[in-house]
This record gives sequence, C-alpha cells and structure tokens, in this order.
Amino acid sequence: MSIYYVEEDNLSEHLRNPDIPNVCPVCKYTIFPECLLVSDKEYDRETGIVIKEVVFKCTNTQCASLFIGEYECLGHQSLICATIPKLVENVKVSEAIEEISPEFVSIYTQAIQSEKLGLDSICGVGYRKAIEFLVKDYLKSTDNDEYTHEQVESTSLRNCITQWIKDPKIKAVLERATILGNDETHYKRKFIDKDIHDLKLLIELTLHYIDMDLTFKKIEETFPLKSI
Repeated sequence: MSIYYVEEDNLSEHLRNPDIPNVCPVCKYTIFPECLLVSDKEYDRETGIVIKEVVFKCTNTQCASLFIGEYECLGHQSLICATIPKLVENVKVSEAIEEISPEFVSIYTQAIQSEKLGLDSICGVGYRKAIEFLVKDYLKSTDNDEYTHEQVESTSLRNCITQWIKDPKIKAVLERATILGNDETHYKRKFIDKDIHDLKLLIELTLHYIDMDLTFKKIEETFPLKSI
C-alpha cells in the first residue's frame, strides 16, 4: 500500500477528475475540504477499478475534523463512493412535532442514523421506541378528560392506542406500527413479509396525521369561526 502526501490541495495529481465532497460528515457544514493524504487501497483485476482513500480535513474552524473519502478510479474519472464516518443527514420533522415531542425527534433521528450506518439489527428497536414517545407525547399535548398525563405514561402503548386514539384510520395505522415494532424486538419474527420500510411508512403516516391534527387545532384557536 502506497501513501502520498497531497501538496497544496493538488489532489488531481493522484486522482483523475476527483469528486470532492462539499459537506463535512462530522459537522454537516458545507465546506471545501483540505486534502492531506492519498492511499492506494486495492485493485480489482477483473474490472480494472482502483480503490483509493483520501484523508480530508474539514475547513470549518469549529470542527476541523479529519474524515476519509473512498474513491473508485477507472479511466479518466474518480468517483467518491463513501465517506468515513458516513454522512448522515439530519431528520426533518414539522415544528409542531418538535414542539410536542423533542424526545421522539431525538430517538427517531438516532434510529434513522443507525439504519443508514448499516445497523439494521437494532434500528427497528429504535423505531419502536420512537413510536411510543410520539403517541404518548401527542396524547399528553391534547386536552382530554378521559386520562391524565400520569395514566398515559404508565399505560402500555397498545392500550393507549385502543383506549384513547379515536380516529379509526390512524388507530389502524398505529396498531400495525406497534405490531411491527414489537416484531423487531423478538427472537423470531412473526411477519417475515414485512420489514423496516413498512414500519417507517406507518410512522410517516402517523406523523402526517398528528401534524395535520395539531395544525388544525392551532387554526381553530387563532381563527375561531364564532369571532366572525
């Protein structure tokens, strides 16, 4: 394995038409990174592809982290195929969801990041936990004489859904999400024809419903028809 120092960020001396990453995978800032080292990693005789790794330094002074870009070099082109650490984008949810359940946002973000990092054996557990926080925080954010906050916190997710979620469609969605989420924690799966993508779809449907419901209630408060 040969290692080369990159002088004056002249990466093109070592890679033809290199694709330079413009976002730091550590701090997520848009940057033009400093190139430090190039390493010849491997060569595939069948395809003629050369794998090289480049050590970059983030030029955001508050970060200044080192990260590695892995390149596939063939002919006159060098394409970046991965970064180490991997670049994982921040999860975007509505302000209404962030306001009622910041803990859900944190757990959901970690579950998505673990999935993108290839930790598919544990991300399902994270999604299941995120569902519970979302549902319970949503119930606690809604004025209701049927339950107290303490009851919501101490009641199982399944019972929270069956007792206190009234809309039949979102109840059906949440019941399925809970079943699939629980399946991710078991030794033997019951629903082998379903996977993480199905669970994520159900979570997205729940987010859409809750966001719509919260937005509607806010409109009712700020623009009551009786005031017209």
